[in-house]
Amino acid sequence: MWILLNNSFISVVENRKNSNELVIRSRAEKDLLHLFPKEKIIKNVTADYRYRCVVNREILYKKLKSLVENINYDNFKNSIDPRDKKRHNIYYDCWKKLRQLQE
Repeated sequence: MWILLNNSFISVVENRKNSNELVIRSRAEKDLLHLFPKEKIIKNVTADYRYRCVVNREILYKKLKSLVENINYDNFKNSIDPRDKKRHNIYYDCWKKLRQLQE
């Protein structure tokens, strides 16, 4: 599962070694720090997603529930911090590509 938030992008997969856990992966360490500041972050420079943490499913569920409950914007792209131009531009490119799915 890919999740794009206005300050983080993560990829979530089941832990191959423990189905009760999820591996939260990111390309930027700060994205994981935003979401899971108390979790141990594993760095692997040869991995597709360089930064990872392993959490119980309940931890991600509670985090996502809180994020949904606290949405306070009516336009996602405009909710991205204007100082984070790199993220905004990448997300905009993603938005344009995904628009191609619309018939």
